[in-house]
Amino acid sequence: MIADPRKIILDHLARYGVRDKDAAASPGMKKKKNAVGTTKRGSMRKTLDLHGMTVGPALAALRDAIDECAHRGIAELLVVHGYGLHSAPGEAGVLKTAVLRYLEGENDPRLKSFTAAAPKDGGEGATLVRLRQGGWR
Repeated sequence: MIADPRKIILDHLARYGVRDKDAAASPGMKKKKNAVGTTKRGSMRKTLDLHGMTVGPALAALRDAIDECAHRGIAELLVVHGYGLHSAPGEAGVLKTAVLRYLEGENDPRLKSFTAAAPKDGGEGATLVRLRQGGWR
């Protein structure tokens, strides 16, 4: 007889508890929610982490981040929305879906393209937005 996966998980949680990995990380290892850095090609990239947000505030943060990138001449925006592991089985993540619908519906001339991030940047749990530089004004 095969064990019920939910029972296995609940037994594990009861035995070992739940630990906040981010809170337990050393201060130098903490994630930067809104960091600006550079890519290997030397262009500037901003990272926007939407974890823990609901759709409304997440989309407002996305709009603000796009505005900031355009204003500061930042070429790439990495939007970390997560995989949607807390969504119902078979459904895409709520934040991921909202971000993609927003970007698809925007006719913002500053947006050049968007795609799933590279595996090292979060893969399907993040979206890389590329912005036009200067020619949109």
